[in-house]
Amino acid sequence: MLWFFNPYSFNKKLFEAWDQYMNLVRDPNDWVCMRDGDTMFMLPNWGHQIKHYIEKYPDTGLFTCYAYLHRNAFIAGRGLDGVDCGGNAGAKSGAGQIRLG
Repeated sequence: MLWFFNPYSFNKKLFEAWDQYMNLVRDPNDWVCMRDGDTMFMLPNWGHQIKHYIEKYPDTGLFTCYAYLHRNAFIAGRGLDGVDCGGNAGAKSGAGQIRLG
């Protein structure tokens, strides 16, 4: 199963909010997508795309993704490497070999 959460903390304790959501997930084979408040999926098959990368990199325990909407290198950053994240010109993803659980 693939879970999607958008945690928020009124008392500025975001990691406690993340922990509360992570405690809902009982199956160690499940995946969790933690999102920020200003994120959106731009493609209709977004869940299938995430599933594709999970299956493509089965030994990865943590995926990260960033996107920028401005093509200016000063704003977007310099020297950022990664994999295209769903066909968006400014979106990249990275995979880390971190085992969770």
